[in-house]
Amino acid sequence: MNDDRLPPLNSGITPDEWQQTPGRVRDLLKALWEKVIQLQDTVEKLQEVVNRNSQNSSQPPSQDRPEQKPVKEKASQPRKRGGQSRHRGQHRALVETVDETIHHKPVSCRNCGALSLGEDPSPYRYQVTELPMVKPQGVEHQVHRLKCPCCGVMNRGQLPPEVTTSQFGLNVISLIGLLLGRYRLSKRQVSQFLWECFGIEMVASTVVNHQKTISQALAEPVAELQPYVQRQPTCNVDETGWG
Repeated sequence: MNDDRLPPLNSGITPDEWQQTPGRVRDLLKALWEKVIQLQDTVEKLQEVVNRNSQNSSQPPSQDRPEQKPVKEKASQPRKRGGQSRHRGQHRALVETVDETIHHKPVSCRNCGALSLGEDPSPYRYQVTELPMVKPQGVEHQVHRLKCPCCGVMNRGQLPPEVTTSQFGLNVISLIGLLLGRYRLSKRQVSQFLWECFGIEMVASTVVNHQKTISQALAEPVAELQPYVQRQPTCNVDETGWG
């Protein structure tokens, strides 16, 4: 609480000078000094707003004024395009075993036109990695009925159990499980992938049926693995080093 007998703080007026000042003048000086204090606080707040930028606050860089944006230092010499002189290039290593080798030999001399003959002991090697054309294999199972030559009874062959469960092979079903579980594709995307990449026509409802088959096949190993995982100190389920 301020004492009326004392001058305002930081005003530079001594107590003796303040006592010699008339009362009306003292009241005016106190009111003016309080106004000065309020204006100083306002100026400080406005100055803080003016100096605020993305470097010292949460303000996005798009709201920075032109004079607040950092100036990029220009390089002494412009960099040339492509790899720099001290940059170590990364090249794909050549493999020693390839599926096919195609030789490109000059037919004739580019100077005199003579026929080019012979072999280059160390030709320039350029390797290309390519995916093979994948075509689904169609396997037909024929069940025969044969008559016994002794008793005349008709005997019919039996399809293997793994054949009767689906019209698609184990590799196709395993790929469906990989696309659904590992790569998080939807049923419709799996159906489109099979058609676009392999020419296999499968509707989304069939993908769902195979997903159920995969879940049933994995139920037992998952149940065996669950206690082991629960006993581990860390599981890293969030792909980090923390458990």
